[in-house]
Amino acid sequence: APAPAPAATSAAPSKQNAAATTSQPQQPQQQQPQTNGKSHTDANGKTGKDTGKDAKAPAAAAADAKPKPDVQPEELDLTPFKSAQELESVGLDRLKAALMFLGVKCGGTLEQRAERLFSLKGVPTSKIPANLLAKK
Repeated sequence: APAPAPAATSAAPSKQNAAATTSQPQQPQQQQPQTNGKSHTDANGKTGKDTGKDAKAPAAAAADAKPKPDVQPEELDLTPFKSAQELESVGLDRLKAALMFLGVKCGGTLEQRAERLFSLKGVPTSKIPANLLAKK
């Protein structure tokens, strides 16, 4: 009977040790970098001013986005226009509509669209260069 008693007493301290190892105080979690657009902490722990370009770009784009009107192909009489610069006065959407009407590429800047359309002044539709035609 004396032999089992020491085994029981030796088992009790091992349970205490096990409890002590599992209930160690938790270390505080590291804070995540701030993403409020004012400052940030990089991976090296350096803090600096955030330009906000990455964080604000999608939100700003969504807030400022206006639905573009659907542009429908529409013929434009080019006879009154003496230059591509004069054609620019009709605006991006009107140039796009005229280019679409002709089946020509309609992207680009105001200047590019005006130059493309003006280059076709007096050109029959069947003679439009292949490199200007829109993909179907």
